Amino acid sequence: AAFHDRIKGKKSARYIMTELYNYLSGIGLDKTISYYIDYFTEQGNNALVKEYEAVWKTIITSFDEIVSVFDDKNVSVKQIREYLYTAFSSQSIGLIPTSVDEIMIGDIARTRLDDTKVLFILGANEGVFPRPSKSSGIITDKDKQVLSAMNYELPDSSDVQAYINQHLIYSVFSAADTLLYVSYTVADNEFKTMSPSFSVGRLKKMFPGIEQNDYLSGFDAYDLVSHADTCDEYLVSVMNLVYNGGTPPENWHAVYNYYRQNKPDYLKKVKRCFSYMNIADVLSDENIKKHLGEEYYTTISRIQKYSACRFSYFAEYMLSLKEKPLSELKNVDIGNIAHEILENICKGMTADGVTFATAQEDYFDTKIDEFIREYVENLGYAYAELTKRQLYAVQRLGNVLKFAFETIKRHINDSKFTPVGYEVSFDNDNIGCIKIALENGKTLNLTGKIDRVDAYETEGKTYLRVIDYKTGNKTFNLNDVINGLDIQLMVYLNALVDSDSKNDYAGAFFFLLDDFIVDTEHNVSDDEIQSELVKATKLKGIVVDKEEVRAAFDSATVNRVQNTASSEQFGWLGKYIRRMIKQLWTTLEVGNISIEPYRRGNKTPCSYCPYNSLCRFDTARSSYRELVSCKKEEIWELVKGGADNVDQRSE
Repeated sequence: AAFHDRIKGKKSARYIMTELYNYLSGIGLDKTISYYIDYFTEQGNNALVKEYEAVWKTIITSFDEIVSVFDDKNVSVKQIREYLYTAFSSQSIGLIPTSVDEIMIGDIARTRLDDTKVLFILGANEGVFPRPSKSSGIITDKDKQVLSAMNYELPDSSDVQAYINQHLIYSVFSAADTLLYVSYTVADNEFKTMSPSFSVGRLKKMFPGIEQNDYLSGFDAYDLVSHADTCDEYLVSVMNLVYNGGTPPENWHAVYNYYRQNKPDYLKKVKRCFSYMNIADVLSDENIKKHLGEEYYTTISRIQKYSACRFSYFAEYMLSLKEKPLSELKNVDIGNIAHEILENICKGMTADGVTFATAQEDYFDTKIDEFIREYVENLGYAYAELTKRQLYAVQRLGNVLKFAFETIKRHINDSKFTPVGYEVSFDNDNIGCIKIALENGKTLNLTGKIDRVDAYETEGKTYLRVIDYKTGNKTFNLNDVINGLDIQLMVYLNALVDSDSKNDYAGAFFFLLDDFIVDTEHNVSDDEIQSELVKATKLKGIVVDKEEVRAAFDSATVNRVQNTASSEQFGWLGKYIRRMIKQLWTTLEVGNISIEPYRRGNKTPCSYCPYNSLCRFDTARSSYRELVSCKKEEIWELVKGGADNVDQRSE
């Protein structure tokens, strides 16, 4: 009763744990445990000796942890009871084997190595030993340093973690009294080369005479056939070696003959694996007709997908395979959300009778807040229910959009162009499809949507520019255009110019939706920051090489745009693209869904493809469709050359 009276009510965690320790000592718990340790030692029962030692250690460790975390913070007895339950539940006593000599297996960061005679370190490979620290969250190492200086407690930065890893390596390497064995593998289960950890190299420098054994080459063939599973694995390894032109180890012919006589079915399966070629069959005419229909309709994005990878097109648009949708806020959704909000606001401007020149200062901010709140509610959230990470994502999206509208307003007001259409749709219900006549007499109807169309009228001419809003670091590259990977802007621009004899080319551009950050090495003024932001937010694309039209652009764009072309070259490029689309469609008509993604330099669509597990693309069994990167002069010569040059895009 006296103990309970002393700790009831709100007391500091340190006070309660001290009173609890004194109480346990007062009733003789430590002496009782000590008695049983001595008793079981005399009986030779090492297992119970270890358990009783671990029990007292667990109690004291749990007490220390609670005091370390909560210290002088006031807590209730109920809270202490819950903390102790959690602390005791997290402790485990594992003693295998229980004898004078024991083998302990554990992770280097969590295992105490006291009185260790012989130590084996397994898997001392780069990226594994020690395990690299992973940066997560929105706070950078630099932020952590600033916050730590303000006495905020935060997880260790990557620099601190690197020092901790160095300490762990030193502690492990110096723990053994007699012998230290360090092993690492030269390849993983997929035969990909693995390098030893940097710590292995340090050991070799410190101890030049260190004994090294290559167990891979030191094994006799018969050492590897003592177990059926091991023998199966090494048979596959050796056959892979032979398949790639290597020489099998001595005596493995006898093992091969054993499989041929006693396990022929398994050997056939292995052979089929090595003779397998990852080739997709050509689709039947029936399946192609079901997909294409009697009247041909498709979108520009589908054409681009087919040009990038035939099989990826097949998986997404013919098999209709989709990633499981999740009702959550993710970075990958930001582009779609931003587009939807931009579309709704721009359409609302027309209904409200507002233009970028006449819009009030807070018009866009108010609209953006309304649409973002509506989006969050559509996901089934209330603002109060959002986690801090989700709330940050929402606020960042709002900031990106507000800055975007501020920039768009500046681009338009600083130029002579006027928006003539938002979310302009090319389909039968709006301005019509983009029609391409095919060799078989049918017509391919292209549908799609461009985010914005601007016009500049002068001397009886209407110069048009198309603008597409993009998230991320999207750039305009003429090589992507001539390879069919990024043709949306040029297809829409050509269709609009061709629709009226008064129309002419002004340009095609991407506008990036991003939270731009100015990176400087010294303190800068607000004016300098604003100047850098203006440079960063310029339109990216291609502009017509006409001085009177270029003068109609905002200065940030026209002074820094890297791609220019004459009206004639714009026309060549448009015709080239139409011929390329016809060729791609003809390839699709014959059922070609080959597993042959493109590669241009280091760029390939496989990096972010969700269908990797389906196509199983492997350079050992398949090959990329290599594309050539051309200089600008070569590109214009290519598109000027006509239909024959469409085939010259790949090696």
